[in-house]
Amino acid sequence: AGGNYWFTYNNVLFMNLNSCNTNWDEHKEFMQKAIAANPDVTWKVVVTHYTFFGSNNYFSNASIKERREKFDPIMQELDIDVVLSGHEHVNTRAYMINGIENGVIKYDKTSASSVTDPQGVFYLSGGSPSGSKYYDLLPDSQLGHVAFKLGKTRTFTNIEVDEDSFKITTYSSDNGQQLDTFEIVKTKNVKVDP
Repeated sequence: AGGNYWFTYNNVLFMNLNSCNTNWDEHKEFMQKAIAANPDVTWKVVVTHYTFFGSNNYFSNASIKERREKFDPIMQELDIDVVLSGHEHVNTRAYMINGIENGVIKYDKTSASSVTDPQGVFYLSGGSPSGSKYYDLLPDSQLGHVAFKLGKTRTFTNIEVDEDSFKITTYSSDNGQQLDTFEIVKTKNVKVDP
């Protein structure tokens, strides 16, 4: 319930969007104002409930497809670094997403475990840390945009951020084993006006 809100933590601007609301102009205006109010942050992170680049049946759901095609162009335009989401109960890390053209997702498959000064947006869907509910994964043939996926496993994800690096590491909740890691490195801090 409620609307969007933002906060900063060190050099990160977190913008939390109510993804049940499909008024994309409203979301864009909110994010433009948040970015303008925080011109010196290094990292811009959006948090939503719905996952737009996931790996289970929700990925092909008409409602999610429509949201994805409206949501991602705004992320690209506003030079968002990272989008964190949930909803799927499946841990999914997409390759760097470079937009959607005629319904086709463009992504950078060279960004397997790290990327330096990337173009595009990094999308991560957290899994199910409690193990209370799981969904099935779609076959790999339907998920070219997915760099890492893991279902029916309790996980948690740690995020480490500094001036040059945004590192995301996912672990097993059962034994603490590292399951996946990805790092975004910036060699230059370029600010983009909204």
